Amino acid sequence: MESNTEQKKAVESFNHNVVEGQLLIEEVTCLCGSSHSLKITNHDRYGLWSPVVICKRCGLIYANPRLTEEAYKTFYSSDEYRGIYERNSDHLESAQHRYANGSGRDIFDAVFPLMNERTLSTVMEFGCGGGWNLMHFLNVGYGVTGYDYSPSLIEFGKARGLNLIVGSFSELKGKYDLIILNHVIEHFTDLSSSIRRLCGHLNPNGLLYISVPNMDHFYMGQLQNAHTYYFSPRTFLYYMASYGLKMIRFGSTEKIHMCSIFDRSSDLVHCDISLRNEFSRMKRKIQYVRLKSTIGSFMDKIGIGKAVRKYYHFLKS
Repeated sequence: MESNTEQKKAVESFNHNVVEGQLLIEEVTCLCGSSHSLKITNHDRYGLWSPVVICKRCGLIYANPRLTEEAYKTFYSSDEYRGIYERNSDHLESAQHRYANGSGRDIFDAVFPLMNERTLSTVMEFGCGGGWNLMHFLNVGYGVTGYDYSPSLIEFGKARGLNLIVGSFSELKGKYDLIILNHVIEHFTDLSSSIRRLCGHLNPNGLLYISVPNMDHFYMGQLQNAHTYYFSPRTFLYYMASYGLKMIRFGSTEKIHMCSIFDRSSDLVHCDISLRNEFSRMKRKIQYVRLKSTIGSFMDKIGIGKAVRKYYHFLKS
């Protein structure tokens, strides 16, 4: 991944802070409780320190070791990570583009029929950024509320008439008919507790919309320092069921991501998904990606990479 000068400086600053102990780190086990894993990488797509492993028992990919909850909070609230992850270093300009391009319309279209069917009317997005997803609901008269760590993005959305609040779990209040977690749960450090805590703010008959990257489309560019967990469709639905969420609809977004709409269940949710072969399945995917990368690097080194890729794309067209 190519980086501009500002991104490189931010990456160097972050890695320096980790080495110097200014950002605390911790060792963790997998969600299944196992500590037996295989290392995938030590750095993310931008070169940020981000060790990632795959669990040998259930096949879940996760960060270990990783930043502590407080260190992540410092990272997010500084807006430093947005300057690294966004190609345009101005994250507010990126937010403006999201509004202009109608970002979040797919979320609205997915849940609107179910909300009408259940006569639901209030929406909360946790990790709302500048509120672009919520605007579609506000425009049709729904009551909307959003929470995010970024003060600048919260102000950006409030200037557009949205009820947005700076903060995380400690600031959460009230109950809602729909809770949106759009590329959020892969950032949680305590997934079980966080999901159950959010469900406590869901009205009876309410819905959760959750979207995450889909590791069935694994490539090294999917790995980001801000992510603590990386799900395949199987690990995603398996662990959501273990937290009492019943899947209503499942689909894909942006080709390499996936989403699901859940009911909260007071009963134990039966899940017929087995993770017995998940480790070997995901390990093969990872090995294939690494092999492609090694071959690509070798072709570039001997000067034929560009020509081979051009010919490959010609054959596919």
